Amino acid sequence: MFKFRAFSIAKEGDIVLVAGKGVDNYMAVGDEYLPYSDWEVIKSYFEEKGN
Repeated sequence: MFKFRAFSIAKEGDIVLVAGKGVDNYMAVGDEYLPYSDWEVIKSYFEEKGN
């Protein structure tokens, strides 16, 4: 998935900067507030990779 490209090509010693929502745990879409967490998305990537 494109949002994980930086993680998939990073090598040991590299730094991947996630400039996202910060501490907000939601994403505003129109009049709705949908649950969203940068941390949870990143964590799910590494859990799926087994790291």
